[in-house]
Amino acid sequence: MVHFSSIPKYVVWFSSIRLCFDITDIPCLFTGVRDAIGVEIQRLSKQWNTNNIFIPHVTLVGGIECDLMTAKEFTEKLVETRALRPVDIILGNTGYGEIFHQTVFIHVSKTDALSQQHETALHAFGMDGSSNSYMPHMSLIYSEMGQVDRCAVAEEEQQRVSEILQEAYFTLQGVQNLELWYTPAADRSLQSWKCIQSYTLS
Repeated sequence: MVHFSSIPKYVVWFSSIRLCFDITDIPCLFTGVRDAIGVEIQRLSKQWNTNNIFIPHVTLVGGIECDLMTAKEFTEKLVETRALRPVDIILGNTGYGEIFHQTVFIHVSKTDALSQQHETALHAFGMDGSSNSYMPHMSLIYSEMGQVDRCAVAEEEQQRVSEILQEAYFTLQGVQNLELWYTPAADRSLQSWKCIQSYTLS
């Protein structure tokens, strides 16, 4: 059982490490949405027997390969210099992808502010690229299910998510809790995933 008092808001995930915005200290106005999404993640995991419940998060950067000490050093510099700032997370419609970590998810609006955060983190870790290929989202399930099932689940979840958000686009305002996570991609059970460090953006 996941305790949603410790759910994150927004994350920067590396290849084996991720950095994320955490949803722990969001205003009371948004805790109902936070908890409902967490419950939905649990429900889908049980329904599809994935046994890999995770916290709601939005990936900022993926594919970062470095040791934990370097990851912490670079992240602390981003926080201390205020290169990363609190950002609004705008939740929208459901969707699905082709890879394990994009099975079924809630689309997150790719705002200028979020795109800038993404590029800032990319450059800080010496990674090439831009925000052009960035697709922010909040995953609902990780699974090896086929594309037909992914499409069906995404359609079913659209109604459930609409009831949770109660509007076309729901904004989690000023997400400021950042977490550094160890998340080896090969571990599909997520048993080895763990939070390394938490930060507060200002």
